[in-house]
Amino acid sequence: MSVFHEIFGDPLKQAEKAKQKQRENSENRPPKARQGISHNVAYIAVVIPMYVGLSVLALFLGTGPIAFVLFSIVLLHLGRRLGWLFSKAFLYSAPMPLVFIACIMWGSLVALMIHTFIAWQQPHLFLKIVGFGLGAYVANPSLGLFSEPTIPDHVMPRHFIISSLPLVTYIIFSFLFAHLL
Repeated sequence: MSVFHEIFGDPLKQAEKAKQKQRENSENRPPKARQGISHNVAYIAVVIPMYVGLSVLALFLGTGPIAFVLFSIVLLHLGRRLGWLFSKAFLYSAPMPLVFIACIMWGSLVALMIHTFIAWQQPHLFLKIVGFGLGAYVANPSLGLFSEPTIPDHVMPRHFIISSLPLVTYIIFSFLFAHLL
């Protein structure tokens, strides 16, 4: 059994339980006339236009504090979602040597993106600090993915590495990029 299955449970068993519960509930209720769209479709239908709208508005504004904040909102949301996807798909199921390499790559890539973003937008000091804080938030790919008390004890060392190594890498590379590039 993989670490992913220990944390999130067996998806096949969960799906079977959900179907059985749905069958039991549907026997007791009259059928609905019409079902709404799924949560994922609704989420995508709302988020993609929001990303596009904020990005177009920020590009229209060019550079400056408002454009920086608008781009930051989009990048924060995208970075968080990509981090969760990366964690679910790879970090909690891959062998530890690959996890170390992936965590270092994630932290350094986030540092490079934030450095490039700040160099392009040239915000004032307060927004630079906000930008580096945004990068630190995105550098932890599994932040908010699941509740820490639900993680089994034998998985905690892996979770600690996944939570802290990218952040430490982000801080080191941010410092290096600020002084070398």
